[in-house]
Amino acid sequence: MGSSGGQTTGTADCEWVAERFGVLCRESVPLPGGGGLTDVYLVAYDAEAKNYFFTQVSAGGVVWTGRGTANGDTWTWAVDTTTDGKPIHFRFTDKWTSPDSFDFKNEVGDNSDSMKVMMTGKQARIKASAPQAVNRLNFAETALVEG
Repeated sequence: MGSSGGQTTGTADCEWVAERFGVLCRESVPLPGGGGLTDVYLVAYDAEAKNYFFTQVSAGGVVWTGRGTANGDTWTWAVDTTTDGKPIHFRFTDKWTSPDSFDFKNEVGDNSDSMKVMMTGKQARIKASAPQAVNRLNFAETALVEG
């Protein structure tokens, strides 16, 4: 991730799309030590596969595609990709603590048995100060980036 580790705060601006069959988000998270994460992602339910699908494009042209499942208040996402020709596995776990917030843990490893935590934190929906369109969802993120 190119970070030295530490605390950070970012935002995700999301909206319902495709007649509420998907959610499109734009995310921006500055990283401790410089740089940051800037990306856009789409999340939708795949009725045939009976799981959730997402695709994400980050600044710099990195494209990730993954699948997720929901079990009670916990959502788990898995991404298998390659970096510099080597396989890499990501796991993102979101535990909803209220209808408007969740705790998250992002892990990375060579495979699902070698995972190491790269970031933990919380996302909470931002209550709009002025009336917003019904299809807007805005989140603030606080995270601890592992060094």
